[in-house]
Amino acid sequence: MPVEIDGADGGGQVVRTALAAAAVTGEPVRVESVRGDRPNPGLRPQHLAAVRALAAVADADVEGATEGSETLVFEPGTVRGGAVDVDVGTAGSVTLVCDALLPVAAALPEPLSVTVTGGTDVKWSPPVDYLDRVKLPLLAGAGLDAGVDVARRGFYPVGGGEVALTLAPWTPAPVPRGAAERGPVRSLSVRAVATDGLADAAVAERLAGAVAAGLGDDDAVARLVREAPPDRDVDLDPDELRAGLGDGGNEDVGAGADGPGSGPAVDAGVAVGTAVDYVEAASPGASVLLVVEHGDADGEGGATDGESFDGTGGDGNGDGDGDARHRHRGRAGFAAIGERGVPAERIAGDVVRGFADWAGGPAAVDAHLADQLLPFVALGGGRVRAPAVTDHLRTNAATLAAFGYELSIAETDDGVVVERD
Repeated sequence: MPVEIDGADGGGQVVRTALAAAAVTGEPVRVESVRGDRPNPGLRPQHLAAVRALAAVADADVEGATEGSETLVFEPGTVRGGAVDVDVGTAGSVTLVCDALLPVAAALPEPLSVTVTGGTDVKWSPPVDYLDRVKLPLLAGAGLDAGVDVARRGFYPVGGGEVALTLAPWTPAPVPRGAAERGPVRSLSVRAVATDGLADAAVAERLAGAVAAGLGDDDAVARLVREAPPDRDVDLDPDELRAGLGDGGNEDVGAGADGPGSGPAVDAGVAVGTAVDYVEAASPGASVLLVVEHGDADGEGGATDGESFDGTGGDGNGDGDGDARHRHRGRAGFAAIGERGVPAERIAGDVVRGFADWAGGPAAVDAHLADQLLPFVALGGGRVRAPAVTDHLRTNAATLAAFGYELSIAETDDGVVVERD
């Protein structure tokens, strides 16, 4: 008999986690009421892309894999490596397709390479840079050998982005202690990406500069101006950027006036590293990501001079292959996607406020990363300290429990602690 999952209370993550667990355990699964509480219930193109990818890797027989279907049956065969191509067909998230595949590394007999086409930077999902610079570097501390290469960006509504995921066989090991133990902030790195048509408006510089200004690092804003190409007029004023953050501006986000690191819960001397990039894409768009690395002083060498962006906390190549000196450290990420008609500074304000909320609490990871780490805690052990018990955290734990992976969720004075029973 297949494992029975009620998907009424959850979103697409229930499907992704259920099918990944089925592939790893070899147990068939039946998911009923897929996305039942959503305004548009049933499978959407991005969910179907994940189903197709997992079915190809697990040589699975699948029933109900059609758009709008609310019942899905997945009977896995033998997990294999090799090469797989998946096209979402819309601007649906390629990042979530990649997320669905990561736990299957525990069952891979050989390396896997998956090329996914769709949206790389779209709403309701982490941008691909979050996967590359937050999640994968942290999981490297559990021994997961994975990387993503972005061949082309894809924004709403056309999509058309292309990402290659490489995944090696993984022997499950505990998630690193940085997922549960909050230490001092060691580096802050901002990366802003925008399409070429937005360069004259300096959208990427304004996104990165507004985040840096909101964190109190006016020197980082000045560097963005100095490093702009000579054929473009980039004029950024830190006070104006802070004023544009919206919803209370810098007063709410805690931006300080005492130099680098004077923003919320940041030690003085931790400067903000920045990077901007303009890309070709089928639809105009932009995104910004703040990566926070925290931990104890072991393995000093975090990017604290603000001169370059090293989202990996390691060799700086952005491929998730972080330096071993940093693998015990924790990470959190805060991202936002540009919207037509919304100033770049206001988009950046969402990032700064997200960081400020996190920095004011005891959590070691951000809320999105917390629920995404549960399959790895289930497989390899360790603990995660989350900001709150979200619906995603609860439903993901319940899905894993259906396969025999019991996780405890304890609300304490020091945050929400999740660990394997």
